[in-house]
Amino acid sequence: MLLSCTKEKEMRPSGDLGTYTLTLNLDKEAETAVSKALAVSGKYLSTSWKPGDKLSVYNCSRATMMTGHLVTQQSGNTNVCFSGTLTGTVAAGDIIELRWNTPDYARQDGTLSYIANNCDYASAKVTVSSVSGGVIKVNERPTLKARQGIIRLSLKHPDGRTFDASQASFNIKNKIEWSATPASKDGAGAAGEGVTNYNLDLYFAELGKKYEANGGTGVMFLALPEGSSLTVSAAATDNVSHDCYKKVKNPVDVVAGKYYEIDVKLVAPVDDIETPPADWKSHIFDSDLFYAYTDSVSGVKSYYLKSQAIGWDNSQTIYYMGKEFSNDERFLFALVSPNEWLGNPKLRDGIIIDLATRKQYSFPASSSAYPYLDPETDQLYYTVKNSTSTDVTLMRRDLLRNPEYEHELAHYPREIIPYGATSPIQRVINHITISRDKQMVFIDPRIKNCFYWGTLNFYTGAWEEWGHSTEINYTHGQFNPMHDDEALCSTDAWDGNGQHYSTPHENDGAYNGAGTIMRMQFCKKGYRRTISPSPTNNGATHDGWMYDGDHVYWMSAGIHKRNVRTDEYTLIYACPTGGAKEQTTHAHPTVDGKYWTFDDAAPGEKGVPGEDGEKDWHWYRGARWRVKFLNPTTGKKVMIYSTRPAITTSDSPSNLHPDPHPHFVCNDKYVVCTIAGGLDTPRANLHWSITPVDQLIQLTK
Repeated sequence: MLLSCTKEKEMRPSGDLGTYTLTLNLDKEAETAVSKALAVSGKYLSTSWKPGDKLSVYNCSRATMMTGHLVTQQSGNTNVCFSGTLTGTVAAGDIIELRWNTPDYARQDGTLSYIANNCDYASAKVTVSSVSGGVIKVNERPTLKARQGIIRLSLKHPDGRTFDASQASFNIKNKIEWSATPASKDGAGAAGEGVTNYNLDLYFAELGKKYEANGGTGVMFLALPEGSSLTVSAAATDNVSHDCYKKVKNPVDVVAGKYYEIDVKLVAPVDDIETPPADWKSHIFDSDLFYAYTDSVSGVKSYYLKSQAIGWDNSQTIYYMGKEFSNDERFLFALVSPNEWLGNPKLRDGIIIDLATRKQYSFPASSSAYPYLDPETDQLYYTVKNSTSTDVTLMRRDLLRNPEYEHELAHYPREIIPYGATSPIQRVINHITISRDKQMVFIDPRIKNCFYWGTLNFYTGAWEEWGHSTEINYTHGQFNPMHDDEALCSTDAWDGNGQHYSTPHENDGAYNGAGTIMRMQFCKKGYRRTISPSPTNNGATHDGWMYDGDHVYWMSAGIHKRNVRTDEYTLIYACPTGGAKEQTTHAHPTVDGKYWTFDDAAPGEKGVPGEDGEKDWHWYRGARWRVKFLNPTTGKKVMIYSTRPAITTSDSPSNLHPDPHPHFVCNDKYVVCTIAGGLDTPRANLHWSITPVDQLIQLTK
């Protein structure tokens, strides 16, 4: 292999900047049987030149690319004449490199066709003998040599069976990471060059098609630069069982121009979960993890996570339509962060707690997408955004088999991310909701100043855009719980291009000409319409699906719902008027819609006492809160938490979104929410809280 381009240590002639011609005969190293991966239909690649083929020229001695190309006007096999006009600085003694294609190993699709058409890289170096009369002459006849090796990966099941893509059941993702010292002809490190680190992400968006291009053989091809001790890792996910298999092949030594065949027998994830004691459910809320708390007004008993038991100051539940407690009552997850007064309030991570074994596991949760725990399967879904905000990876953990094992799922669709943009992904997903068939996630990203909504297949990476807008912030996307082709989105205010955009209204002449607020949006692919709020109140703060899939509900001085099929409107609960105010900021129903829980920021005027006698009870992020349970049939409600203290002041609002967000979990057996304060930290910390529902039903009969 040729030495890499480096500046000569001795003094070089100053050289002249000008325009020159260069004509030379060159050879291209013929591929042999050992490089058969460069063959398509039995014909070797680039052993024949075509008219118009171009070489670029790099002056190694001056570390600069010369403008222009050398072009062949003839056809031939390995020996042709190239000629062209070049502009730059050059002098006798300079070493120049002739380049056939510039290496770019990213975005390969795993097919030999792509390798053949895009990854044939070759180069040669020559020494300039003279520069005179506008003509560059060189000393030797150069031979272009390959700059890459080809790896053929044959992917096998653990039992040796081939991954047959004709069944379209498997998705392969590949991340190649390696460090390599470029080698010279004698195998020594190239002069002036040290170890080069590579991190190459390969995206396979529709694997079935890619595999079919390879004949359904379970084979993928990769072009890799030369290097020693490469680590090649592959992962395959079974879309039926959702089992994820992995294999790391190390070391792999790649010599440029060579071809390698590697059988990769993937390894199934280890079942690493221990068998819990038979009586574990009788110890779920024991004091090793939880404080027991009884509300002084209502007598309702709740439990919340101890800060010192989980190693974090704050623990929080997620947005009110999500889940973070499994139906088998075994696993919970919480968002965790430092105390807002002591650390970085924007730092956020996640913890998984196995309540049977009392073990804890961490997972990344800082990419501004609320994770989702499928309560039926104990599968945790979350996102990981890369450091440049140019890609997002969906992740899944099977908590019943191995809570620490990450299944890498789909990447964000490349077609919605502008190439070369700086930090284009400004919002990943508001909150993860998954389809009934558990194959798709609904995403509502903000990419620069464009808002998208649609579906992304976890296992094939297929992206189906339902719509996009550069004018309106469509957000809070959530699948219809009964229909995978429907979703509820919301509009919200946003800032972009130096301008503030308010939540829009549709100019339909309703509500005294103010227009209907567009907060609630019923969406299908290529279709969107506004769901009207109540006939007397043109407002909707937060909204969600009822579990029947036919109704949406929202909060605005009470709780309301509307049938998306018939447009029938129902008032579920109206907040009292006069005196101390009550607010239904976030609310959530049981599956049958019989009971509700909601939080109450009780916005009032400064100096006016609230229900608990405290003054200055007005809303801001981090203010005081109450959490309630409602029985609409009897009209009775009971305090879960009659008051929780503020964690910040109105002059310095919280960055943590510390609202309680109460919601039902575990087949409506419990209400979970976030509360501030507590026995260990009377004011500052946040806590993940859980309340048994049976006592609430009894108190509201």
